[in-house]
Amino acid sequence: MNTTFSFAQEPTIRTDIIQTKHRFGIFYGAVVGLAFALTTWGADAVLLYSAHAYQPWLKLVVGLLVCAPVGGLAGWLAIRVDKPIFSIFVWLGAAGVFAWFSTANSFQIFPLLVVNASPQFASFIDYANQTDLASRTAFISFWGAIFGGLVGVFQLPISERAIFSTSWGARLFSLLLPIVIMVACGLYVDNYNNEPLRAPVISVNRVVEFANATRGQMVDPALAREMRRYAIRDIEAWLGQPYFLIVSSFDSDIGQVHVYANFEGKWADCPVFYAQPSICVPVSP
Repeated sequence: MNTTFSFAQEPTIRTDIIQTKHRFGIFYGAVVGLAFALTTWGADAVLLYSAHAYQPWLKLVVGLLVCAPVGGLAGWLAIRVDKPIFSIFVWLGAAGVFAWFSTANSFQIFPLLVVNASPQFASFIDYANQTDLASRTAFISFWGAIFGGLVGVFQLPISERAIFSTSWGARLFSLLLPIVIMVACGLYVDNYNNEPLRAPVISVNRVVEFANATRGQMVDPALAREMRRYAIRDIEAWLGQPYFLIVSSFDSDIGQVHVYANFEGKWADCPVFYAQPSICVPVSP
């Protein structure tokens, strides 16, 4: 009786194990994609929000919507074929997609969505042909391939242990290593792609906030120079009004960035040279 029962149940057991492996493969990949997206654009969104940037969460939302499914698909393909070398190549491909998308999201997708949502921005937002996106993507792809390859190396052995774990807690803990790998990758991408566009916004916001905080007060001249208080002298009358900031354009090495400031419908162009704000000039975009 026991022998008959064992053989009768074996196909069902094997099918359940295979389905569990496939589900965990999708879960593994989706978590890796989420870790990459949250690290690449999460801190960026928080810092931009603190700096009164326009639509600070947009890149993060788009990144999550793209990277999680791409990662889930890669994880499913790797576990379905169940070959170590195939898993590595699948994740190398996923890393290439992440590299391309991380560049496109910051330099192409974000301005496109902003202009489509608010056509009045089209007159001054110009990210086109300002930086070599192909070289930037290739550089990120090189480093991303290292992180992606490691994720592919670890997927199958991690999956084998995880699917036989008795608790989801143990399965989640098993994902700690690939999460750390993709967090490291995301931090690198954020520093390379996002920080050059984020730092100018933060620097302009720092000046405006200082001016707002000291409005009507006597300020030590040395401190005022250090804080570049003079940068907003032409828009002094606008202080105290709600405002937001957005990158308008930049040069090829992102050393000179034009940050546009909107104070209740009034616009100013605030050039920033290597994170140092210059004088904001009222404009009519």
